[in-house]
Amino acid sequence: MRTFFDVTVLNVSAFAMALGLIVTAAGCGGSSEPEKTLTAETDLGSPGQTTGSESKGPDGNTEPPLPEVSSAVESVPEAGTSGTGVAEITVATASPADFQAALDRHKGKVILVDFWATWCGPCIKGLPHTTELAHKNAGRGLVVLTMCMADGTDEEERSLTLKKLNENGVDLENYVCTLGGGDESFKAYNIGDSGLPHYKIYDRTGKLAKELRNDVDAGIAVTAADVDEHVEKLLAAK
Repeated sequence: MRTFFDVTVLNVSAFAMALGLIVTAAGCGGSSEPEKTLTAETDLGSPGQTTGSESKGPDGNTEPPLPEVSSAVESVPEAGTSGTGVAEITVATASPADFQAALDRHKGKVILVDFWATWCGPCIKGLPHTTELAHKNAGRGLVVLTMCMADGTDEEERSLTLKKLNENGVDLENYVCTLGGGDESFKAYNIGDSGLPHYKIYDRTGKLAKELRNDVDAGIAVTAADVDEHVEKLLAAK
């Protein structure tokens, strides 16, 4: 039979146990990690989000560019080339003054000028060699210009000139004159009675060093070897 004293002890023990449960539930665990306090940054941030402290790229973006954007930029062709990387062939209409300006622009290099015409078979036959010579010696300081003796102000003649240049792969600095293919043009460019093709070679100071003239009546025909020989002399000169 329980006495009053026994009941009192039991009640005190039960009270102590209940108090222990309350204290434990309040968060007094065994972890020593301090409780984290949310700030404005950590509260709004989430995985994958950027904060104001992250560094940005030169374009102001915080993420790398999309692959398709990078590919589009890299695919833009350089000036003077087509989208396939092949040199684009063009022709510009030039007066005698424009032609002289082109010569002046290339001072310091050896300049070969190939005067030709769309109706001249030997001229067209020689264009591929002129082009090859230009590419072969570009690193040595050779510049090659072509001048078609036609009327560059006439759309039909200009189109025919460009057509012949494309057919023969002449990806050089190409011009078509404004004076047509008659005596006026031959006089303006000091070709005289020489037949076509006609070649002028300028040294690095811009001085005319050599003219190679065809003369059908005299049986003189300029060959590719003749052009190579005189170009090589000027390239080798110091």
